[in-house]
Amino acid sequence: MILFLDIDGVLNNTTYPRTVGTVKDFAEFREDWWEKYDTPYMCPDNIKTFVNFMKQIQFQKDKYEKIYCILSSTWRAGGEDIKEKLNYIFKDFGYDKGDIISGRTCKLNVFKNRGEEVQDFLNHLTKYDIISPIEHDAFNKNYIILDDDNDFLEEQQSHLFLCDGSTGFTQEIVDRINKWVNVK
Repeated sequence: MILFLDIDGVLNNTTYPRTVGTVKDFAEFREDWWEKYDTPYMCPDNIKTFVNFMKQIQFQKDKYEKIYCILSSTWRAGGEDIKEKLNYIFKDFGYDKGDIISGRTCKLNVFKNRGEEVQDFLNHLTKYDIISPIEHDAFNKNYIILDDDNDFLEEQQSHLFLCDGSTGFTQEIVDRINKWVNVK
């Protein structure tokens, strides 16, 4: 299975800054985050939920087979360096099964919307050295999209798990994914 991951609105949210405390408290949090991780801040609660979900996947091989997490966020413009930084954050939040992020979709502005970028990735899986040609058909049909925007193609809608940008990735989304995987 391939999981296409957005960051803004999924691993961070618009409500989180108000929960930190005062504007000064949030400024200190942002500064500390940047110093530790060298990235814009993300919501610790959303990251914990995501890391726990990824750990859960490791124990459900019968449902998820192999899973490749592909960065489809605008954050991918950070190059290969951003993969390492995100994987470091995930490890710091308790993921100890190796790297979560396996790759990223194509460069920004090549296509009109993220749906076309995801489709290009799915059409050229072997080009991205993610899977072998033998696995191509299975992975091309077995994917999840985590995003807070719906600029995806009609045929991708059943694979899209839309996060509310004000709350990000929550247990409710995890439950919906698990239900979807069990129905498939």
